[in-house]
Amino acid sequence: MKNKKGNKTKNKRKFFSRKGHKKYGRKKGVVLISKSIKEHYPPALRTTLTVNMPFGINQAIGVGLDNNSFYAAARANGLISTGVATGPGGTVLAAYGANYPAGINYLLGNPTPGNVVANTVTAPYSRYLVIGSRCRIRIYEDNNTAIGAISNSVTRLMLIPFEGDVQAIANGITMPMGNWVEQPYVKSSIMPFQQTAGKYILTNHISTKKLFGINKNMTTDDTNYIGTYNTNPTLPWTWLFGINNLYPANTAALYFAVEMIVDYDIIFFERNVFKSVAPS
Repeated sequence: MKNKKGNKTKNKRKFFSRKGHKKYGRKKGVVLISKSIKEHYPPALRTTLTVNMPFGINQAIGVGLDNNSFYAAARANGLISTGVATGPGGTVLAAYGANYPAGINYLLGNPTPGNVVANTVTAPYSRYLVIGSRCRIRIYEDNNTAIGAISNSVTRLMLIPFEGDVQAIANGITMPMGNWVEQPYVKSSIMPFQQTAGKYILTNHISTKKLFGINKNMTTDDTNYIGTYNTNPTLPWTWLFGINNLYPANTAALYFAVEMIVDYDIIFFERNVFKSVAPS
């Protein structure tokens, strides 16, 4: 661009002040958009509950793959009496303990005790569906002199989701540990000789639909996998923990203190009839 004298001049850009301009003059803010709460509780509530189940192993085991092992089972998709069922290989496991996930009594209850609506409990839901669960194992060698001596051999650990109820097997678990660690979804490891310092953790997780081969998302109309305030699903699955001496001919007794922790991913649904009572 040239001026009147024919000299070149630089292009001049027009600058606008942002001050006072509508585009830049607005103040920043946060707008929260949500629906108003119109119900006491949502029709369905998905949450996580945890149960902690410690137990001990004081097992003088015999020679042979079937007998050279110890097992502990816990319900994986049931919330009623979740305590571990324990026992050596080849024998029926003991009954499940009366353990319950912490907080379940606030969420799950009888809809109509005695069939009288006026006596309904304050828990909001009467049914549940376990979407999946996670199991964690903490294990320590026990050097309690009252028990005997610490374990003195290399041991093998395994943790597997079992499709069915292990405790209900009439003749107990007779499959060798060497075959268990070959199964799908198993987590296994070797614990070294006389591991007395610290803790050893074995963790496993799976969803109910993956274990049973369901090709859709679990919903509240999957009745075979649903439990009530006092019953477990008709199609259960369990967490199975096993331990044995790695060398099958080793008959060294097993002395361990174990903690099994199960986290349940749950949907609570089917709301109960509410009543008006004083808070406590």
